[in-house]
Formats: sequence, structure tokens, C-alpha cells
Amino acid sequence: MALTSISKTTVLACMLAWLAILGSTNPAVAADLQLINTDDVDMDGFSVAQGDCDDNNPLVFPAAREICDGIDNNCNGKIDLDGPCETCLGESGAQTHVLDIQGASGSSMIAAGALVHIHAMEKGGTAFALPWDGLPEPADSRMWEQAFIMPDHDVTVTTRTQPVQLTVETSTFLGVTNKPKTVYSIFPENPRGVIFTSHGTGGSAEFILKTEPMIWASRAVHRGFAIVSTEAEERVAGDMDGNNRIRWNAQLTVDNIDFANINSLIESYINSGKIPADLPRFAIGMSNGGAYSISMGAVAAIPQLEAAFPYLKFNAVTGYCASGRQDAILVTETPTAWYMCGYDTNENVGEEGTIKALHYSQEIAARGIPTQYFIHPPAPLFAQRLSRSSSISVQLSREIVNNINRAGYLNQCGYLIEKPYFVKAAMESNPDFFPAYNGLDNETQIEAIRQIKAAYADHEFYSAYADRNMDFLKRFLPERLIFISHFE
Repeated sequence: MALTSISKTTVLACMLAWLAILGSTNPAVAADLQLINTDDVDMDGFSVAQGDCDDNNPLVFPAAREICDGIDNNCNGKIDLDGPCETCLGESGAQTHVLDIQGASGSSMIAAGALVHIHAMEKGGTAFALPWDGLPEPADSRMWEQAFIMPDHDVTVTTRTQPVQLTVETSTFLGVTNKPKTVYSIFPENPRGVIFTSHGTGGSAEFILKTEPMIWASRAVHRGFAIVSTEAEERVAGDMDGNNRIRWNAQLTVDNIDFANINSLIESYINSGKIPADLPRFAIGMSNGGAYSISMGAVAAIPQLEAAFPYLKFNAVTGYCASGRQDAILVTETPTAWYMCGYDTNENVGEEGTIKALHYSQEIAARGIPTQYFIHPPAPLFAQRLSRSSSISVQLSREIVNNINRAGYLNQCGYLIEKPYFVKAAMESNPDFFPAYNGLDNETQIEAIRQIKAAYADHEFYSAYADRNMDFLKRFLPERLIFISHFE
């Protein structure tokens, strides 16, 4: 089904409308958000004074991306210019102006009124983008992807990158089962908090070494957080529950081995002096790992589980592409953020799970628990997109994307018009037409597909809102740990 499917656009519009209604009619939501920032009611990073035209809807703010939902998402007075119904070419006969991009490719002549997408060139494990200068509209300048309406004059924007050298330590731990599990960790000097990450179904501790998680981790470390990535017990023990899937156990039970393992890992870090006992702890996860992270956030609210797993006390948790379990939502007292995908095709999430996550976010907000909810929208598959992976050159990325375009899978604005798994199948079944892709080794092909899925806003981890995620975590740090970074 094409990206411009009526059903998907309608569902996404309904989700946004629902969020707007809940945010404006439920005083408990507004009261909760005011506990965090009295000037920014919906916690989207912008107050009314800073240009937020609907401070009860966290998906409406000056830096938001327009999508086809019938409302002005980015507060510029225009509606539905982005997403599948955007006008990327501007009005017929409009005067063109120079768009000069310093520090990245894409400089060109653009018609006034056209929607422009620009991209900083980040590289997994090597560099991430610093804030943009010169954006013509109010925006969250820290995002490596930017979209704005071309004004009726020349524009010069500048981007720079922050080189990174992450020291990734590799170790193993036995947990409570004496089965060695891999751990990848990154510990900056005097960390302000430690983030435990959880892979999705079929994944492993290597989750953090993939392109988007590594760029996300680079930003987290830059802001003073340590990162720990390990794996579910089923990764080493095999399918323990007979569901033919390797995943974390997100059930809130005292015999949960994954809870026991992470509890043991944290205890070992404290006892060895790796981290102080009072170092703030956070959890983020992708897909099944996201549901698991949300469940870990609920442990401390259940007396029996708190007694069994005393170290599973988290200052805040985040789920990517995961709604989580209802029983966890009903009891959790931990600030929780959801980062969802606008066109999630995963059978366990999809449209229903994205709506469910919205409901869960509003449910805990009504109980006075701080929360965030974001939907990652689609973006054009620009020629250099795949080169965000350290194993794909700019030239290879261009060749692969050009082949996808020639095959008719991109519209005139550069958006994919077919689901990523369809494009993947087409490339693999036509090696002569897609030689660059089929010349990659298997792991690099997987990284390429991950970037294609992220551009489509399918079920894939993404780093576009990494700094917003860090802002959310930072709110729950003790004052004594706060320090100033480039972004603050």
C-alpha cells in the first residue's frame, strides 16, 4: 500500500486530533505538565511566548513538521504542507531564491513557498550534528533533519558536526542463571546518570552499535550520560516461553529472570564502584525492549517486585516503537516517554499500538506522572541518507537511492510510496537493477534497510529526537548533578 493511503492518513489525523482534545479538556494533564515547566504546558519545548500556537497539544509547536491532519502543526499559519500531501515544489510561477547550505549538501534554487527538507551529515559512531544556524523559522535547531517553508528571499543555513570518539567497553555478566550475557557500555567521566538500553525482538546487546542507536548514544554521552546495553536471557538460553521469538520478558512477576538479571547487573556495578549507589538510572528500549523498559519503570510501584528487585528504581524510562503493557501503565509512578512511528507496520505495534501508546501517555498524565509522546513522521529518502551508516559511503548511498527512485518507489518530493519491506523484496529479487544494494554484505544491507525504514517512519529506532529525549531525562536529575553542555 502506498504511503498516501487514506486509511493511514486518517488514522494519524485522528490520533493528533484526539491528543489535542485530551490536552485541552483534561485539567489533570495540564496540571501535570505544569509541574515540569509552567511556561511550556504541553512539554513540547515551546511556550506560547516562544510561538507555540496550541500549548495543550505537544505535537503542535514552531519546530513541528506539517502533516496531513487539517491543523497547523508548526504554527506558521499554513496547513498540510508536509507528509504525503506536501507541496514540495512551491506555487507555480513563484520567484526562486538561493538556498545556501554550509556544511552539508543540498544548496540549490528554491521557489518561494516550497517546503524544503535539509539534512546534516551525521555518521554513526563518528560524528553527530550540532545546532543549525540561520533557520528561517522558529525550530528545534538541534535536529539533524529540518523542514521549513522557503521564504521570499535568499536563505543561508549552517550546520556543523561534533566529532566523537566513544570508548565502548565489552564485557560479560552471568546474572542469576550463570549464563554469560554480553554487555556493551560507554562511561564518560563523572556521568550524571546511566541509561540501560534494551534491544527489540531477535536483537542482542549489539543494538547500541547500530547506526541510529550509536548516534543517539553519542548525543547522550555528550550530555553526560553513561550507556549500558545488554541482552535478554533468551538471547543465550533460547526460546524459553515457546513463542518462537527471542525477546525480553516484560511481565510484572517476581520470577522474571530478565528483571533479576538487570537487578544483578546494577548491583554488581554498585558493589564494584563502577557507579555510585545514588547515580540516577534510566531505561530506554526499542520495540519489545521498549515494552520491557516501561515495565521496569513500574517495578518500584509494586511492593512484592520492589522487594525482589530493589535496584530496579528508575528516574525515567522511554519506549521507542512500543506501547508497553497495560498492567504496567496502571501502576507505574515513573516518568515515561513514548517515541512512536507514524507508519509502523510491525504486527505487534502498528496503528493500533501507536494509538494505544497515546492513550497510555494521557492515562499516566491524568495521574500526575510526567510524560512525553511523539510520533516520528516520514521524511524524504535523500540521496545521502544511507551513508549515516559507518559502513556505507556517500557514493554507495547515492547509487542505491537513485536505483530506488528510478524503479518508481519515490514520489516527486522524495518520499517512499511503497512499504520498506516491499522495496527490500524488490531490490533482492532484481540484482541487475539494484547492483549497489546487492553488492553489500548482509549486515550492511540490514543497515541500509534500517535507514529506509526510518525515512518511511516505519518500525525502526531513530535518533531525530535524541536531544528531546535527553531533555526529558534531564528533568529528573538531582540538581547537584546538573552541568552545562553545548546544548543547554
